[in-house]
Amino acid sequence: MDALPVEAPVVSLGGAATVRNADKIHRALTKALLDHQDIEIDCTAIDDADLTLVQLLFAARMSARASGKSVRLSAPAGGP
Repeated sequence: MDALPVEAPVVSLGGAATVRNADKIHRALTKALLDHQDIEIDCTAIDDADLTLVQLLFAARMSARASGKSVRLSAPAGGP
């Protein structure tokens, strides 16, 4: 995602990030982007996720970019 100032507000997601909770997650991300120029999303407390989470994160990023805003993950997954 994009580089942000340290003071970007954090949207913390936890529990199940699945299609059953898509509306709640969508509302949280949308509100954060309406209220702030830049946001950080913390997914470390998620214990169950499906493709819905990936779609919501991508949509938030695209929406932010279209509005001149930024989104980043606070602890992106590392890998080989």
